[in-house]
Amino acid sequence: MTINRCLAVLTLALTTSALAQSPEKPWQHDDGVIEFKGRTFSSWREFHRSDLHDPSRKCLTPDAAGDGGQDPMGFRGFSPNDCSLSSTTISPDYDPDVAIYRIPCVVHVITNSTGSEGNLTDAQVESGIRILNEDMNALLDTPGQNGTNARIEFYLADVDPDGNPTNGITRSANSTWFNDSGSYWNTLAWDPNRYCNIYTNTASGALGYVSGFPADPGHAGSPGDRVVILWSTYGEDGPYGPPYDMGRTLTHEIGHYLGLYHTFDGGCGSSSCYTSGDRICDTNPESGPNFECSGGTPSSCGSPDPIDNYMDYSDDICMEKFTPEQVNRMRCSLINWRPLLYSEGAGCITGCFGDLDNDGAVSSGDLGLLISAWGGCSKDPKFPCCADLDGNGLVNSADLGLLIGAWGGCPVDPCEGVDCSDGDPCTTDTCIEGKCFNEPIPGCGEGPCGNPKAGSCFVANGSPGCDDAACCEPICADDPFCCDTEWDQLCVNAANASCGGGGGGGAGDCCVANGSPGCEDPACQDLICNADPYCCEVEWDGICSDAANTDCAVCNS
Repeated sequence: MTINRCLAVLTLALTTSALAQSPEKPWQHDDGVIEFKGRTFSSWREFHRSDLHDPSRKCLTPDAAGDGGQDPMGFRGFSPNDCSLSSTTISPDYDPDVAIYRIPCVVHVITNSTGSEGNLTDAQVESGIRILNEDMNALLDTPGQNGTNARIEFYLADVDPDGNPTNGITRSANSTWFNDSGSYWNTLAWDPNRYCNIYTNTASGALGYVSGFPADPGHAGSPGDRVVILWSTYGEDGPYGPPYDMGRTLTHEIGHYLGLYHTFDGGCGSSSCYTSGDRICDTNPESGPNFECSGGTPSSCGSPDPIDNYMDYSDDICMEKFTPEQVNRMRCSLINWRPLLYSEGAGCITGCFGDLDNDGAVSSGDLGLLISAWGGCSKDPKFPCCADLDGNGLVNSADLGLLIGAWGGCPVDPCEGVDCSDGDPCTTDTCIEGKCFNEPIPGCGEGPCGNPKAGSCFVANGSPGCDDAACCEPICADDPFCCDTEWDQLCVNAANASCGGGGGGGAGDCCVANGSPGCEDPACQDLICNADPYCCEVEWDGICSDAANTDCAVCNS
């Protein structure tokens, strides 16, 4: 236990009930209600439209800053100064034509302790990665088709850090973590050098954030290296609703994760566009963020604002592009700052076998691509041979036969349109080959706050949390130790100070068996109940009063 923690709980004890009503960040309760500064909101949309929400905090990723002198992990002979915190150098070494980069991801779905808020189905999680790839690779017939193909592919990891098969999704039920408190990443993170760790929770009241930029000193690959998304904005048709229900929050935050700044950073900047503003020259400068896109295109710095760029604050429906120079900087960040994160040339983005252009059908367009690739495949892994359908290193008549055999629309996923939800927030609902599987989520409904097995809030019960959720949640928000590790005496002191009469002393005399839980002197009550919780949880009986007469000053004065 640290001195800082002691001071934090001492402060909590002094501020009493104010903390319970006004947590320092928005707190979403089990019934879905969001509480902040003594006011409540029925949804995140309502909170974000209120006067308590600062629109500039839509994304909590920090602004651009100067360099910190970190030694990069890059080992390819390029220069980390090409995509430092303070400048960008555009180089052909980072052009998309060089290679496809594939990045394994793990999505950590965090719900509240009961599972009533924050749950995302596997299909919803998968839709978020699909949308990210559509945007990052400017796929045809998707909202991102007008952008630049970055040739960076994200996929849900199929092998976990221990070498076991996985679907790339973890699930946790913890109200403290769900409200973006406690160092949950220390428990949940998969090696951040080798996996992109994405967490869904309340994101501290923002739509999302990353914890730092890849060039920040010591950040890339550290346990806290993470992407955090407000759970209700994640994926397709997120429960948040318009204007943030198209999955673009993840695209925006991944831009930060790969070294991009907001397009409005630095305002109108200066003529040195590679060393000011967003460190990019092919994004027009803008004096501040744009939050909508229905009122035409503003020109705040003398040129049209980039309201269609993923790195502005526009509504999801407006966002549709990364620029070529943004792509160059992202690929530079991968090579120089995250060199262990990706593999090269291992993937071809296709809708199904033979669908080389990923348009959902095997057709004449794919035939043209196959013919144009005819002959021997390059042995350079940077250039994947996607038309080599039989994997023999050649594109020839055998591949042509396979493509013709697959001609037509891509097969329909047997799980498409199948709703496997059983209405239970404490199960994972999955469709496999058209069949539904509803697996219990470990720990769901048995969280530290409100769990009767946890013990009283007014005694050091030795377990995480306590039995009164209303008392427990704000205390754990301020001091995560109380829910993550143990409800100790500091937590008890906070409960006595902020949770009303339950911990302020019972109604009866401490020196006699009073027939009710606890006794009227808080100091005596704490002393006796710490040794014998029965005295506070059930009844202050003769054993309790005998102990009080022996040990309590109030009975010996």
